[in-house]
Amino acid sequence: MCCFDCCSCLDPPDEWTITDEARKGERGAGWLYKQGKSRGNWSKRYFVLTDYTLKYFSDASRTKLKGEIVLVGASCKSNDTLNKKKQYHFTINHPKCGTRQFYAKTNNRKEQWLNRLTEILAGIERSGSLYGSLHKKGGISKNTWQERWCVLAGTNLDYYENCGDSLPKGTIPVQGSKVREFSSKDKKYCFEIVAQGRKGLKKYSFLCETAGDRKRWVDQLKRVSKAGAMAIHLEGDDDVNNPMREASESGSPGMDDDTASTASGGSMGDMQLSYLRKSSLRNPPNGMEGFLMKKSPALLTGWQKRYFVIQDPGEVNYYLSREDYLNGHLPKGTILIAEVLPDSSGIELANEKEIRIHMGKRTFQLMARDGTEAESWVTCLNEW
Repeated sequence: MCCFDCCSCLDPPDEWTITDEARKGERGAGWLYKQGKSRGNWSKRYFVLTDYTLKYFSDASRTKLKGEIVLVGASCKSNDTLNKKKQYHFTINHPKCGTRQFYAKTNNRKEQWLNRLTEILAGIERSGSLYGSLHKKGGISKNTWQERWCVLAGTNLDYYENCGDSLPKGTIPVQGSKVREFSSKDKKYCFEIVAQGRKGLKKYSFLCETAGDRKRWVDQLKRVSKAGAMAIHLEGDDDVNNPMREASESGSPGMDDDTASTASGGSMGDMQLSYLRKSSLRNPPNGMEGFLMKKSPALLTGWQKRYFVIQDPGEVNYYLSREDYLNGHLPKGTILIAEVLPDSSGIELANEKEIRIHMGKRTFQLMARDGTEAESWVTCLNEW
């Protein structure tokens, strides 16, 4: 008997479920109508729900990604206030990025999307994901601090030009990376991430507004770097593909295919193989430490005595003294071995005692006490 008071009684039979069209690693998939941010027009898009994002495509083939909505920090709710055509309406709301509006064809579909999103959002809140504005060092000169909207979700740190942008400007794979704090004269609360990129190790520098903000980001980044992402478990995970569990079983980080492709410029397998080649498939070479003379780039400074340490994951850190290194002080500088020119002249003995490390735009000039010590440093550097 129909009560004529609820939408479900008036809907035609609809046996669709949100997992019917979901592929491996997806939490749900199907068609929805989305309101545009600028012109406010409604467009039909094919949506795919993952552990941290709601991606939308032109069609169900998923070949052309139109954009994604990051779910970290968001909430969702039903909002049946539009006209009859759009009566199965709901919103995703974010305190910083605003409100996104959607509607489904039937009440059953709307309720399934809302229920699944609610589960995902609760899991994200438990996972310790972060979001907020940071300043990232980059730009054309590679030395400009630019404000970026950053989201740590799963094993990736995505950074956007503006909050609410449809696609990130870049993605940093955090798992297996090295995270450390540093400060400079005019930038107090900085941290850097040394992560595996397409061409080897790459350093990313960020600036926070307060010491508390830096501690919050660094603590969570270090946790993800060492332990990976916290799995998000949903009701029915035994029957539906759980991307986090599958990734754990295959020995790879818990990322969906699109995220892994963005982070590495290739497929999930390509990224993982590249990462493993430089880490777990071999033991790192032996490190080395000791005093060397370093020629300052400043014209009137000349040679300075510094304590150098070669260590995993392929860094040469130098300190004012051995005590600074032993006491955990931040280094005066870092040379990333992955950025050294790959040919035979990348690391060379310029004369009996002088070592030159060519980085492309800069060359580091170091000097050992004698030729034997200089050869030992060059051998160790080349092993990395």
